[in-house]
Amino acid sequence: MFEIKFSLSTQTKPNPMKSKLLHIPLLALLFSYLFTERSVGINLIAFHSAALAFIVYHKPERQWSRHQILLFSSSVLLLLFSFLHYSTWAMAWSWIALGTTAIVFQSNEVRQIALSTLSAFTGAFITPIQFISKITKRVFHGTPRKASAFLYVIPVLAIGVFSLLYAQANPDIDKAFRLVTGHFFESIAQFFSNFFSPSFWMTLLGVVIGSILLYGKFLSAYRHTNQIKNDDLKRERNPYPGSVDVLKTYYKSAVYTVGSLIVVLSGFLFFEIRDVWINFEWNGGELKYFVHSGTYILIFSIIISALLILVFFNNRLNFYPDNKLRRLSYIWLILNGVLAASVIVRTMHYIDNFALAYLRIGVIFFILACFAGLYSVYLKIKQRKSFNYLLHFNSISVLVVVLVISSVNWDRVITQYNFNHSKKAFVHLRYLSEMSDKTLPLLVRNADELEELKTTQEQLSHLDTRSSYYITKEDYQLRIEQRIERFNQKWESKSFWEWNLPEYLAYHELNRK
Repeated sequence: MFEIKFSLSTQTKPNPMKSKLLHIPLLALLFSYLFTERSVGINLIAFHSAALAFIVYHKPERQWSRHQILLFSSSVLLLLFSFLHYSTWAMAWSWIALGTTAIVFQSNEVRQIALSTLSAFTGAFITPIQFISKITKRVFHGTPRKASAFLYVIPVLAIGVFSLLYAQANPDIDKAFRLVTGHFFESIAQFFSNFFSPSFWMTLLGVVIGSILLYGKFLSAYRHTNQIKNDDLKRERNPYPGSVDVLKTYYKSAVYTVGSLIVVLSGFLFFEIRDVWINFEWNGGELKYFVHSGTYILIFSIIISALLILVFFNNRLNFYPDNKLRRLSYIWLILNGVLAASVIVRTMHYIDNFALAYLRIGVIFFILACFAGLYSVYLKIKQRKSFNYLLHFNSISVLVVVLVISSVNWDRVITQYNFNHSKKAFVHLRYLSEMSDKTLPLLVRNADELEELKTTQEQLSHLDTRSSYYITKEDYQLRIEQRIERFNQKWESKSFWEWNLPEYLAYHELNRK
């Protein structure tokens, strides 16, 4: 009796592989239903909630690692920010975070966030093939391929051939055969007519997404990076003759290079602090070269500087007894930190004179990430850490920056700031007129406000506002009125699944006036 009960219990135990094969089509159908010919709204929350539930359900271990808690929490936060702010940035990163979470949840050993994200992207090409392969194995389970041809293909051909022969011999059978085959070919034609329908392609995309979420695996070539012991470098001695002399030469070259670059960068920072930090004055120009070209060059130089230090401090040079290179590297990193601060100063000058814009805000957050990167390089040198540690440290830094950016409704911040500072900074009306629909109540300005704005702007700068790059206050008003009309029509035609909070509030505020 005991053996019978044990046998029954093992047979009824759910097979996770079978449930995955079932859950992927469910996710695909849900994705197609929610997003086919619909804009993003509540459907994003519904699909992500279902996807996260499946990810947690298929988690192999009972306990959660710190990285799994971090990624799951980040996915939920990004979903919340997408709902609160209806931000393209937050929504895009919510999909990336969902795929990364799925990879991290495959094992408690996975701890590299950046490589998990890369695994999710590469999984878009691999996992659908694996899903189809799993289904094929289930269908033909225990059947040789040659036998399966006889079991499925040969009977169909035989039935067709003999039905055709019998139809030729009897008029009544021929009539019935034509009736059946007619419906068959109509079904085939209907299938191919629906083949290019939006719902079919959305279902196919849902299969790809579901495969990534449930079959995605961490890149096998980088699995060793998940081991905590790889954070600390291990000294490796070179047994070949003359290796010590080569190392000394390499060390002297590194000291000379870093020392020379410190002198060059110190000279540049002297003029940068004098001209940008202390003596900067706006003469009414556009500041394009000052910010655009100069800032991008400085950011590129900071990245190259950090990479240069990483090249010098390879495995053996980290254990060199002389600390001169180490001290010079610290000075070099500090000077690059000052250079990064100078980029922020340049950007703040631009904001003070030309108000806020997405890229100006993005530059500031990027420089904050650069500060974290420079600090991680400092820790790598001081504590003899591996590249694995750098990747792990900076992945978390980038994730924090993404969450901070997503937590703010920047469209609203930019619009309010630019109009509130119109007496101190140039307001680009064309740029503001292209803000998202959720800011429309803030963009509505009466003729007196726009006339006062025009007078102030003309006194503030010497820019030629007659070019097509700028628009008049009349054009601005007309654009906003047309956008409000289109927005009202679009909002009133939205379905329940397309509902979102910011546009809902904007619609009611516009129609309350």
